[in-house]
Amino acid sequence: MADSAASERRRRRPEPAGRGTLRDEQRRLTRRRLADAALELFEEVGYASATADGIAKRAGANRATFYLHYGGKADVVLALMDGMHDDVIATVAPVGALEAPTFDDVRAWLARVLSFFEANRALVDAHHQAIPVEPNVARRWWQGLEQMVDAMPRLWEHLSGEERERQRVRVVSKLVGLERMCWFVVIGHAPVDRDLVLDGLADEWLALLRSV
Repeated sequence: MADSAASERRRRRPEPAGRGTLRDEQRRLTRRRLADAALELFEEVGYASATADGIAKRAGANRATFYLHYGGKADVVLALMDGMHDDVIATVAPVGALEAPTFDDVRAWLARVLSFFEANRALVDAHHQAIPVEPNVARRWWQGLEQMVDAMPRLWEHLSGEERERQRVRVVSKLVGLERMCWFVVIGHAPVDRDLVLDGLADEWLALLRSV
């Protein structure tokens, strides 16, 4: 009986503190490894041609492991977008705080945005490829635009009703145009001079900012 009771106590003994944290860290590292592998594959073969098997193999895992962490490759893109969210807001939102913007101020901000695209070109391209075929990615992309506008309240909070909504749509439209132009410059290799792009975008954004 004594041995039986001792065995029962051992079975009921709680795990030492930290063991769960270690499992969580291992899970996080596996998810990260799979996401990095997916990003590499998206860049090499394109989003449409990348498969769960290919991503798992690139990460040194198997298909079952991939589906343990992600529901599909769209979920990988969503996770990567979420991971970049704060940096995107921190890069884009400062223009909304300029109270007396000059051409040089706006152009310098645009140069930082373009540099951000260059530093994250693989992920930017992946989500642009996924948007037309993955409704969840398209919805999340639009939510991201709305969140950028939320982070620039000076551009719209002084208005009310329908005019406020019109102004928010104007800002979203400018953000869409900015993102698309950055895509063409960084990923699409458009035959256009970088300085001319920055000058043209600065003129457009300065007009918007000064209309507030």
